[in-house]
Amino acid sequence: MFDSEHAFNDNVYGTGFIDRSDNISEIKDTKITVTTFGAGLYYADKISSNIQVYGGFDFGQNSIRTVVKNTSAKENRFFSYRPKLGVALALSERLEVGFSAAYNFADTEDEVHDDQAVFNTPVFEDVVRYHVLPALTVGAAYNWSFDEDKVLDLGNVLLSVRLNFE
Repeated sequence: MFDSEHAFNDNVYGTGFIDRSDNISEIKDTKITVTTFGAGLYYADKISSNIQVYGGFDFGQNSIRTVVKNTSAKENRFFSYRPKLGVALALSERLEVGFSAAYNFADTEDEVHDDQAVFNTPVFEDVVRYHVLPALTVGAAYNWSFDEDKVLDLGNVLLSVRLNFE
């Protein structure tokens, strides 16, 4: 994932992101790749010197490419939106941890995608971020949903690089 963030004022910020997940299929002999180009608008407020709560919406243009063994690739494009609420805790000036809950709304037409725990389901995320510079943040996250069979799956780990524009 690559994302950027721009603060409009002390509480309102916008995001832009590109997210790509490969081989997310849980169906034998099927490869699914999801690519999302999106943007979001958020409101954040500090409830103490090191705790921040936030909420907002992401909008995305999604592409799901499905390849089933011995058949040609099929691509489905659609829009999605995601309301999201979260909390971030600053452990130091450079290190923060957080948790968020979201719901990914999307109108997918392919029943193969209904078996994937990425759309039309609640999604939760635990995250750790390290602020290398004021304008550069690297992070790791673990995403999961109630629809997944496995509790711990390395396929749910997300690595990110964020550019902060202020």
